[in-house]
Amino acid sequence: MGRFLAAAVFALAMLAPAVARADFLPACNRLALTLVIDRSGSMTGKKLEEAKAAATAAVDHLTGNDCVAVIAFDSAPQTVVPMQSATNATAIKNAITHITAGGGTEILSALQAAHGTFTAQTAGARKKHVVLLTDGQSPVAGLQTLAQTMIAAHETLTTAGLGSDVDEQTLRALASTGTGRYYHVVDPTALARIFTHEIDLALAP
Repeated sequence: MGRFLAAAVFALAMLAPAVARADFLPACNRLALTLVIDRSGSMTGKKLEEAKAAATAAVDHLTGNDCVAVIAFDSAPQTVVPMQSATNATAIKNAITHITAGGGTEILSALQAAHGTFTAQTAGARKKHVVLLTDGQSPVAGLQTLAQTMIAAHETLTTAGLGSDVDEQTLRALASTGTGRYYHVVDPTALARIFTHEIDLALAP
């Protein structure tokens, strides 16, 4: 009996690492997507709710060959969803619902966090893409240099400015450097359409 139990424990121990690796490594053969969402105090209410709905719609638009990360930021970034397979959609969307508003707006550290989501586990992705959404203004020092670093690492960047208080010039310049697109968004209900459209455009030949 003791020998049987020991053999069973040994067999389970041999299987455990394979399961752990399968859970950790996303199937990023197609797209590695990082959503960077402003959660500053000015996003309170409808704007943040529509931003979360847009992130959820983006997750639903992905396939089992994609992976996704979500960064929320105010004066500092918060990793809401570490880079992982889009097959974990239920857990990912649940994490998105818990984003709350508060604080200032600091884009540089948020984009640095987004840049850090692309690691060895995303090396096989055909495309690595970041979508940044903000409704405010932020210090601009270092932003263009970071965008250049990202594009050199084959990471593209799209920006979306929500409302009339954004630094449109900076957001346009970031999108241009990142070979992405800039969207000026008046109606926050348009965000879901923009986010899903971005996935299609990022993967276009």
